[in-house]
Amino acid sequence: MQLVLTVSALTALIATVLAHALGMAWYSQKMFGKKYMEVIGADAAVSTTAGEKQNMLVTFGLSAITSFMMFFALTFFTVFIGPLNLVATLTYGFFMWLGFSLPMSAGAVLWSGKLKKLQLPMFLITTSYNLVTFLITCLVWHFLLPYFLG
Repeated sequence: MQLVLTVSALTALIATVLAHALGMAWYSQKMFGKKYMEVIGADAAVSTTAGEKQNMLVTFGLSAITSFMMFFALTFFTVFIGPLNLVATLTYGFFMWLGFSLPMSAGAVLWSGKLKKLQLPMFLITTSYNLVTFLITCLVWHFLLPYFLG
């Protein structure tokens, strides 16, 4: 059980860092940030106050904690499956995303109160980001596990 917890925690930590780095790029103005800001109704040109910046730090910290929890759970169950080839690892990540993340994201978008024409871009931006983070987590696990097994 110690091995399971160690591999899961280390994979989740690495995946959390990678997911947040990806998120900074994904939601940047050069990728999907401009469209995402439009969809959620935010104005990037508005300067933020010190209080809003402090709130952003809290949000970032809570996001890191919840990402770690999600990636830990994902890899915790993966460890019980045992070593998989690369295609099987990515397939596992895809189906975990399909069964858990995609439906939750769909529900959040459907109940967001956004106009129908804004729901699809919001859904596509968030769910594709989540898919990539799930696959990255499974890749980290796939390449990290052999170091612990021998």
